[in-house]
Amino acid sequence: MLKRIALAAVAVAGISAGVQAADMKGPVYKAAPAVFNWNGFYVGGHIGGVWFNGDYVVSAVGPESISGSGFIGGLLAGYNKHFSPNWVIGIEVDGAWSGADATYISGGPGTLRTDLDWNAHVRARLGYAMNRSMLFIAGGLAVARFEQFAPAFGTVSNTVTGYSLGVGFDHAFTPRVIGRIEYLYDDYGTKLYNYVPLGGGTINSSYTTSTVRGALIWRW
Repeated sequence: MLKRIALAAVAVAGISAGVQAADMKGPVYKAAPAVFNWNGFYVGGHIGGVWFNGDYVVSAVGPESISGSGFIGGLLAGYNKHFSPNWVIGIEVDGAWSGADATYISGGPGTLRTDLDWNAHVRARLGYAMNRSMLFIAGGLAVARFEQFAPAFGTVSNTVTGYSLGVGFDHAFTPRVIGRIEYLYDDYGTKLYNYVPLGGGTINSSYTTSTVRGALIWRW
């Protein structure tokens, strides 16, 4: 009997020591997930659709309007600075080739055709990061080349500049690969051009474009 009591006492002492050791270690916590850092340079490609509106005042003819749409795609590059837990600033440049065009049968210069050949942007970005996802706004310089043709004045090509505003969403699928969807609005204001065919004259042209595009980005 004494032997059994002694063995029981040893077992209880062992269990008690194990419990005390566990208490000394304290509760076990899982490591917090690492917060994604948006710092760094990146490059990528974008593709989407663009819609444009053009208003013209042709000397000795009068006002005309035209609107068109088409494919747009190109390349981009930029840099992000993650300067607080949620805020990111950056700068980005891009260029794109466009297949957007429009034809309008008018009573003045006849068949009026406009093509958007290409556009480009230099923009600052401000983003609100939620770990691997980021909402952002962007704004800056927009540059584009339009070409107009009509029998009354021939072909006029011009490169115009204006401002760009946009909003978008980035998501990091991996530390290196980011997907994006965004909307851009570009306003090129009103420009005055001279033309030579048919005795010469002037064209007041104003353009705006809206672009919806997706992008795939590689960062390092």
